[in-house]
Amino acid sequence: MSFILFIAAVIGLNVYDWWKLKRAFLQGHAIGAAVLLIFILLLLLGPAWMRPLFSRGNQPRFLVQACWIWLAWSFWMFVALIACDLWNVGLLLWQMYVRPAGTVQWMLGPQGCVWVAIGFVVFGTLWGLVEANAIRIHRVEIVSPKVPETANGFKLALLTDVHLGPAATQGKLDKVLRMVAEASPDLVLSAGDLIDGSQERELKLSEQLATLAPPFGKIAVYGNHDVYSGLDYSRKCHASAGFQLLENQSAQPVDWLWIYGEKDPASGWHPGYKGEKEVLGGLQAPEGVFRLLLKHRPDAPKGEGAPFDLQLSGHSHGGQIFPFNFLVRLQYKYKEGRLHTLPGGMKLYVSPGTGVWGPPFRLFARPEITLFVFHKE
Repeated sequence: MSFILFIAAVIGLNVYDWWKLKRAFLQGHAIGAAVLLIFILLLLLGPAWMRPLFSRGNQPRFLVQACWIWLAWSFWMFVALIACDLWNVGLLLWQMYVRPAGTVQWMLGPQGCVWVAIGFVVFGTLWGLVEANAIRIHRVEIVSPKVPETANGFKLALLTDVHLGPAATQGKLDKVLRMVAEASPDLVLSAGDLIDGSQERELKLSEQLATLAPPFGKIAVYGNHDVYSGLDYSRKCHASAGFQLLENQSAQPVDWLWIYGEKDPASGWHPGYKGEKEVLGGLQAPEGVFRLLLKHRPDAPKGEGAPFDLQLSGHSHGGQIFPFNFLVRLQYKYKEGRLHTLPGGMKLYVSPGTGVWGPPFRLFARPEITLFVFHKE
């Protein structure tokens, strides 16, 4: 149902954009309006018409990117046009009830609204490209009595939502690899969505992650896009990248640190899986160790007595493109980039992600590699 609502909303905002463009520039030009509508629908419905033309995973990258870029542009245009409409309504109400002189001259006509929208799209595109490549190292200090003296300063690097797919570039991957290597982490984790495609290109990109060789290894969990790429293919890519993939399993890379990796719901529960509450509530971690939950989606665990000190998640991208972050906040209440303390004392950190999904932009949602530094309390 949520997917159907999403598709309906996307179609609706595109039709609204088309209607506004038609009013501004194509009044009385039926053929031009029809051509514009067909062009918009071709971009909007790209995944549908490309599927019968190209085999699975072999759609031309430039066509895929054009469709995703249009999704961002149409969203930004819709937001700006709505803002212009609200501006006009506000001025009209002001004139009706307060009646100041000269209010009408500040109202925007059809063409004025469209030019404001185009300006916002241009700004979002230019700044979005810059910000998507402005990856930073965000350092977070973790203090716990469960960290031994010998582990003071232990560094854990978290990658999430790298999205090795059509939007990923070699330059950006090289930058991520260089930044992680320079941070010299003892352990690297991936909180899902490492892969976002099933072409040979994605496999070759994932193989380059094998150059990262922290002393205590690399551990990952599935995200929903890893699942969409196919479980077998995702397992192959994670293995080629050198990650130990946890599928509702635990690992203990060092004697004081225990990690449980939860499978994303998009993969379906494996035979005998009863659900998160039953499984997490029944886990038995070794006594006295620091217990970490690696989970793609930023929901707090539902298991009663779930034995964790820290949860690391991603998935939300911080909204990725403003103002989509406000919609994301309706579904996921924990803000990205902050270390939250939950009832019971468990910490939760939601990463804004390292890469991009779909359009190659980030607007007011800077990507990061999170470096957790552990200290004894």
